[in-house]
Order: sequence, then structure tokens, then C-alpha cells
Amino acid sequence: MAALIADVLPRLRELDIVLASTSPRRAEILRAMGLPFTQRAPPFEEALEHRRFASPAHYVAANAWGKALSILAEPAEPAEHGEKTGRGTVIVASDTSSRVEFVNFSDAAAEAYAAGGEPLDKAGGYAVQGAGGSLVRSLEGDFHAVMGLPMALTAAMLRPAAAQAGGRGCGGE
Repeated sequence: MAALIADVLPRLRELDIVLASTSPRRAEILRAMGLPFTQRAPPFEEALEHRRFASPAHYVAANAWGKALSILAEPAEPAEHGEKTGRGTVIVASDTSSRVEFVNFSDAAAEAYAAGGEPLDKAGGYAVQGAGGSLVRSLEGDFHAVMGLPMALTAAMLRPAAAQAGGRGCGGE
């Protein structure tokens, strides 16, 4: 459970949290935070032209917003058995950047790592939280952002939603 939201976790559990991503790493991070959520593939294709954006960060942000908005545009499912139908929205999108420095490794080591299958579904081609972590000399920034979702930032962005869900301020106010 994420310590930063431990005090408001009961209120966050009342929300309908949707992870607009098919990333198993992002789902793993939300589970580690103790959050119940539904994972949905957004009907948004990441096919934006890179050259239209001033920087890689702008490109990533545009894709994140496109995914989130495409999920929000889908009609809500009808309520069953008196379930809540209201929909509040918290979009967690950040321009968090981290610097990863790798050790020197041989082509044979890279081929053996790839043959094991771990890096094949990773955006960066390695799993910092897995065997690929042995390739990392140093990491400057947020470990969880490199893994897929900045946990501390996500927790901080969810606190206001908890306050609204509980009808009072966070932190026992």
C-alpha cells in the first residue's frame, strides 16, 4: 500500500478507477498502491506524428491525454443492482523524466537477455524491475516512472479525489 495515501485509501476504494492502459507494469503499480481498478484498453491508437510536437515530452503527453479522453468518451455501462453511476475524473499524466545509465555489455549478453523474452513487451526494451535491472548502472529520477507509472505522483494526484469521495478534506480534516 502506498504510504502517501494510506489515510485516504478507504475513500479511494469507493471510486471507479479506470487504468486506460494495457500495461501490466502500470497495473502492478496500482495494485501495489492498494487501489482497486478496472484496466481497459483505450480506443486510441498511438499514431501521432512525432514531428508535430516540440519535444518527446509533448508527444508522450498528447498520447496520454488521447487515451484518457477516449476512455471518457465511451458511454458509461448501465448500473446493476443499485451500483453507483456517477463518474468523477482524475487524469494522471505527467512529464516525469528520469535518466538511466546502462553498464557496458556485449552483444552476446543483449541477445541472451532478449532470448529470455523479458524485454520484448517493454517500451524501453528492458525491465528495470526484473533481470534488466542488472543492466542499469544508475538511475536518476523516479524508479516507478521508469517502470511505467510514477507512484508518488499518482498518489499525490489521487488525494483530492479521495477528499471529494469522502465529502471532506484529506488527512482527517
